[in-house]
Amino acid sequence: GLSGWWVVDRYSGYDDNAQGADAVVAQTADSDEQPDTHARITPSEEAKAVEVPHFDEPKTMVHEHSGLRLVTPRGFIIGDSAQPGVFAASGDDPDLRIYVTTDQLHEDPAAEIDVDTVFGDILETVETSSDLQEGRRENEPRQQVHYVENPGDQSRISWTSWVEGNQQLTVGCHSRVAPTPAQKQACELVRESLEKI
Repeated sequence: GLSGWWVVDRYSGYDDNAQGADAVVAQTADSDEQPDTHARITPSEEAKAVEVPHFDEPKTMVHEHSGLRLVTPRGFIIGDSAQPGVFAASGDDPDLRIYVTTDQLHEDPAAEIDVDTVFGDILETVETSSDLQEGRRENEPRQQVHYVENPGDQSRISWTSWVEGNQQLTVGCHSRVAPTPAQKQACELVRESLEKI
């Protein structure tokens, strides 16, 4: 599993009042074109420029990486992690990193994947590993498996895995200590929005 802690640069813009994925796409699309209020203004146009509405920064961001699309709170960046095939989303909270990975379960994209077998294998691994615990199968918001990894440095990674098509998608929320409500909200935003593109 992923172990050890990391050093994260701080980035501005984290907002713990992030909105859901449905609102994000509209906000992001609307906020792409901001009015240029610093353009040259002639005296007759001055009144029009003052009336231009102000657009707030979106509270969330849409990212595309490695054939996946996900939504994070504003200010998060996507980068590769030390583990091959895993990328990480990090924001201005130095105590949170969100890992995302996808594993192809079959060469044929149209192959029928036995979800029960995939989840059974994950839960068996959780039961036999000393650093994994709390394995359980969940049915909401979709069929998925949840478990917790304790890397041994007092941090905690809460993993959620599900099958989409012929791929297993996994999100891991790595917090230095017990996750805060804002950290949980950021992780939930990524889990709910993650999709193949």
